[in-house]
Amino acid sequence: MSAPCPRFGFVVYPAPGEDAAAVRRKLTERLAVTGLEIGGTASEIVITREGSQATENDRQQVIAVLDDELNAVGATVSDLVDLTY
Repeated sequence: MSAPCPRFGFVVYPAPGEDAAAVRRKLTERLAVTGLEIGGTASEIVITREGSQATENDRQQVIAVLDDELNAVGATVSDLVDLTY
């Protein structure tokens, strides 16, 4: 029996006091055409790639969107991790 394939992605943590729902909504709108999927909980936003693995380039793109377009400079982004936990 083989182990399941890993599902790589990363987690965005909005800054304390920041409206996580608004950040999620804006990221969803901005990233809809990129093939990235948004999930997670109220306090953390999990980013994966539809039908594939998220990459470091995807992570850097999200960091740029957070900093430049959403002005969510206090948000932190995890390293690329296996989300099949």
